Amino acid sequence: MASSRPIIGNRVRLATTADRKSGIFFLDYEFERPFDNIESAQEYLALLSRELDTAKQDTQADIAREADSQMPRRREALRVVLYTLEKLEQHIKVSRRLLNDLRTLRRLLLEERAEPVISKDGMDSKL
Repeated sequence: MASSRPIIGNRVRLATTADRKSGIFFLDYEFERPFDNIESAQEYLALLSRELDTAKQDTQADIAREADSQMPRRREALRVVLYTLEKLEQHIKVSRRLLNDLRTLRRLLLEERAEPVISKDGMDSKL
């Protein structure tokens, strides 16, 4: 049987409904997912990008500290970590651009964005 408890970390809105015949009340859980829309995914990627910058700075500081170390495997492992963080940074940048493209396309498809109108004098203006 599935649990009717909310999952930790998700916001829950409780709605109370009653069965009119029996008088029994039910609680319906409606979860708000963190990626319900493009904007929330963009916010998440912005936060992830900031944390990634911090992790890169910390790793670079660790590499600088290990420069004269007698543990070359540790130094090499830190370089691999930095390389992986840089790859992740590139993936996040691409994902952010893709989300921006999706948001623009959604606005165009749903006509959320005013289209430019060309006036008689040839100048563009927004609706």
